[in-house]
Amino acid sequence: MAYFVKSTRSIGLTQSVLHFNFKSGDIYGFVTDPRSGVILNNTVKETDMAGSVHFYPYTDQIMPVYYESTVLALTSANEGFGLALIEAESRGVPLVSFDINYGPNEIIENGKNGYLIKDGDIDDMAAKIITIFKDPFLNQKLSTGAYEATNKFSSANVWQAWQNIAKIDTQTPIK
Repeated sequence: MAYFVKSTRSIGLTQSVLHFNFKSGDIYGFVTDPRSGVILNNTVKETDMAGSVHFYPYTDQIMPVYYESTVLALTSANEGFGLALIEAESRGVPLVSFDINYGPNEIIENGKNGYLIKDGDIDDMAAKIITIFKDPFLNQKLSTGAYEATNKFSSANVWQAWQNIAKIDTQTPIK
């Protein structure tokens, strides 16, 4: 299991998921202030999960992490587009994100490759993450949906979209 703690508002989410008491977990990402790190570590101790839950900082070797991940939770208040979502999706990782500007609602199809959560609804996000952990059939369905959804952002489809936007004529030779 790996998901990404990216903002102070994700502390409550992480605490909720930790109280689910899963057997072990690796949580990647970063917190925005030292106090949040203390809160997370205290939650691990309070739930008797010390030694089972491990926090890791940002890594530039993310693909191996995605292959071992159960879910990616995007907890940001805003994003440019959500490249992390597309990267994780391409590795079959189910996605859970707040429905924020910009990007998640263009990437996530509710119930197909993950879930879009009303912005700030930490309880609903935690519930969806826990459901994915607990239900291996749902996890597999969302993983398969993630693989299938990656075609939308394939290089060929993105190139075609740019051609349409720029009205590029690829048939007429350049003089």
